[in-house]
Amino acid sequence: MLRFEQIVIGDGGLPSCGRCAAHSDPIFRPAIEVIPEIHDAALLHCGPVFNVSFLGTEAFLHPELPLLVTSAIEADAKRVGIMTSGQALSHGDNAAGILHAGVRHVDIVCLGDEALHDGLTHAPGSYAAAREGVKALHAAAEKAGVHIAVMGHIPVCRHNVQAIPDAVAGLVSMGVVAVHLDPQEDLDVARNIEWFGAAFQTGIMHGTWVCAEPADIELFGRWSLHVGDPCHVGVGPR
Repeated sequence: MLRFEQIVIGDGGLPSCGRCAAHSDPIFRPAIEVIPEIHDAALLHCGPVFNVSFLGTEAFLHPELPLLVTSAIEADAKRVGIMTSGQALSHGDNAAGILHAGVRHVDIVCLGDEALHDGLTHAPGSYAAAREGVKALHAAAEKAGVHIAVMGHIPVCRHNVQAIPDAVAGLVSMGVVAVHLDPQEDLDVARNIEWFGAAFQTGIMHGTWVCAEPADIELFGRWSLHVGDPCHVGVGPR
């Protein structure tokens, strides 16, 4: 497992369930606030290498994303990750641009299969755009001769919990190396544990690791080995 220091660069702007809450405009933290946190994290990290993941908002909407990535590289981050819906990756030179800047991990946020994702986000065509974006990223990485890790991130609420196995299968078809299930605060995990188990099994069948956000490990019973984020181990806010 790799350890990433999580740096929050904003809030909102990523795919979310419109039935749980109304979508709001994203808020971005300015680089002048974020860069000191990057350097503090570099000084305090306890792993063999320093890795950074920018999260909390759609990375491509942040007006100072290039500066943030550059600052992480200058702080000796070996790996830099971003969180995105994936749609912007198919626009212009975005895919090649983030690779050139030093990004090597990309978390794709998804809520379900194509129909459910587009329905819950109230954004028709967004799933297909994300799929094309991830395809463009893989192509850009192959052309540049660099290795990337594309992860799936599924916020799980009561409106999509029964569809997370299908969501996992869709992300696997995009070429993700792992999927992270993130139960939302109002979800009764215990009552829906079989759906989590089905999602874990879906990943196993396809050779892709699926895990759930750290929680009461006893809730997961025989699935307890799947508790924990495969990259963001024990760090970052909830």
